Amino acid sequence: MKTFTLISGTLLAGLLFASGTAMAEPMHRPGGFDGVNVVQLERSIDRGVRSGDLTRGEESTLRTSLRSLMHSVRLAKKDNRITARERAGLERKESQLKRSIYQLSNNRDVARRDHRNDRDHRSYNDNRAPQPHVVIAPMPVRTHR
Repeated sequence: MKTFTLISGTLLAGLLFASGTAMAEPMHRPGGFDGVNVVQLERSIDRGVRSGDLTRGEESTLRTSLRSLMHSVRLAKKDNRITARERAGLERKESQLKRSIYQLSNNRDVARRDHRNDRDHRSYNDNRAPQPHVVIAPMPVRTHR
């Protein structure tokens, strides 16, 4: 009798444990595709710009590809269901963008390294003419009597 109680108790505990883990993490969430990590991709591009590994043209190309990927994700989620074909296409686009970020960050085209404090990154062109320094004096204020 003790053996029967022990075996049935063990089986019951195992069954409860298995069902609890199955309910805790569903295998498929309809419409819940979280495969594209846009924040990580943006950080990679920003890191390349800050370090000077990406030129302005490369940055523009990568940001355009990122916007295209985000648009594709929005279109796929529009009907609240992502098919296997859509998921494969999104994952392929994401891996292609990751590969492009890596390749462009590690090629020999290097942006100027002293642009780190330039907020709009317009200091890439060394050949432009220096701009004259113009001081605008404030207008005198007239008071009406």
